[in-house]
Amino acid sequence: MILVTVGTHDKQFDRLVKAADELAGLIDEQVIIQIGKSNFEPRHATYYDFVTMEEMDELMKQARVVVAQAGAGTIISVFHKNKPLILVPRLKKFGEHFNDHQIELANILFEQKRAILIENPTGEALFHAVNKTPLSYTPSGEVKKLITAISNQLQIWSG
Repeated sequence: MILVTVGTHDKQFDRLVKAADELAGLIDEQVIIQIGKSNFEPRHATYYDFVTMEEMDELMKQARVVVAQAGAGTIISVFHKNKPLILVPRLKKFGEHFNDHQIELANILFEQKRAILIENPTGEALFHAVNKTPLSYTPSGEVKKLITAISNQLQIWSG
């Protein structure tokens, strides 16, 4: 199963939801999308507006790969579950966030080969990214260091 999550932000993320729905039409694997405040209603995938933390935790455990917005909380949750991660950052220019800090975080994780980065999501781009992820995933063992680094960066950004 492929889990796609836009997080709990109060802004839409239709670009990711549309691309994830396109992916669901291209792949022979279940795609579940947490769409949040997005306006687009998927036709090919199972979807929920929001789920509880417990439900998201269970969905992440079941997922083969997680496709997510580049929110620090989501990233930390995925790393705790030792799942491959594809990041699609929310961007200010599309009204998806109030600034572009998600692209900064996503670029760092991409450069460190800890996540696949997709800046312009399409069903085809997600299809290729999902097929790049391993069927089983073993983290490098430095997850705690990374989580600490992300937490420290969040403190810097929040001033």
